[in-house]
Amino acid sequence: MRIGIIDADLLSNTNHRFPNLACMKISGFYKSARNTVDLLLSWEDIKLYDKVFVSKVFTANVVPDEVLNNPLVEYGGTGFFFDEAPPLPPDIEHTMPDYHLYDEWVHQQIQKGIKGADLRYYTDYSIGFTTRGCFRKCSYCVNRNKEKVELASPITEFFDPSRKAICLLDDQFFGYPKYEEILDELQSIGKPFQYKQGLDIRMMTSKLAKKLSGCKYDGDYIFAFDDIIDSPLIEEKLSLWREHTSKKTKLYVLVGYNEVGVSSRSFWVNDLAHAFKRIFTLAEYDCYAYVVRHEDYLKSPFVQIYNLLASWTNQPWALHTMSFRQFCIGKGMVNLYTRYKHDPDRYLKDGHSKKSPWLTMELFLEQYPKMSKWFDMKFGEKVIDSVPN
Repeated sequence: MRIGIIDADLLSNTNHRFPNLACMKISGFYKSARNTVDLLLSWEDIKLYDKVFVSKVFTANVVPDEVLNNPLVEYGGTGFFFDEAPPLPPDIEHTMPDYHLYDEWVHQQIQKGIKGADLRYYTDYSIGFTTRGCFRKCSYCVNRNKEKVELASPITEFFDPSRKAICLLDDQFFGYPKYEEILDELQSIGKPFQYKQGLDIRMMTSKLAKKLSGCKYDGDYIFAFDDIIDSPLIEEKLSLWREHTSKKTKLYVLVGYNEVGVSSRSFWVNDLAHAFKRIFTLAEYDCYAYVVRHEDYLKSPFVQIYNLLASWTNQPWALHTMSFRQFCIGKGMVNLYTRYKHDPDRYLKDGHSKKSPWLTMELFLEQYPKMSKWFDMKFGEKVIDSVPN
């Protein structure tokens, strides 16, 4: 048969830079049975194939109805079914991923001028889950119906020795009782590895901190700080972590999630204030925040503030060198920022206008002046008082 595979996130989002593991496993399974398998880069190509599989991770990315209603198409993934996504059949789930599925697409991206480093997850990494599931039951998470963490697969099932590093997608690795055995196996393989989804810093112990910090780790250590309520525990564990390592560490910071469903302006201002407090709390431990915007933020009257916050925070050089106010002013100068970055008053005296980021920031502070405290803080300054209402 001719099998077509569509990574719907890839077609929907040109900035998407991570391969779909389900797509690679489906491809690996059908190629091993001597079928012809192609990654499709257009919805129109479906008619040329005997069977087409469509997978997506993100719910916001849209797949045309005519594709989903096509009898030749089978689709799945958290992007379609969120927490109720059916698993892959066992014989596909436990197949070696086809790490060459994206080769043609990668070649096209390089021809367009995309740097190889930005495509490294397609070319350099073995990717898989060592464990699956979680016990936290966070309402915003695809694992909210799960009860525990279970072993998913042996590392050998997805490890390609020709690849430079290993990327693990586990959601709650520290919740697996025998996680130390997995860390030991990863160390014995000798390849750099990373847990990309954000490890649970709340479960950190001195023994774990020593072991993890001593691993042949790839890139930044990544944890998560999703709720301001966890601040005391997060700070306790970060202090413990810093006793063992000074290596670069960042934490995912969830913003814009509206669990209560009441979309008042005060709710969104408070959410932003909580975000700033978490960002600067992390900075006290020389850790960087990576702001993750839940899709609920699009219902906020402050969408541009959220976008600017993510842009500022998720570029460590910007977070480290300027306040949020300075960042917004700089963005508001557009292509003249380099010339006027140290003198915004001169920028205005020379007849240039304030562009949207600058104006949006000023309008927001006119309405909520108590937030000025956060807009003017610098990386490393101590958070000394409460979050403004």
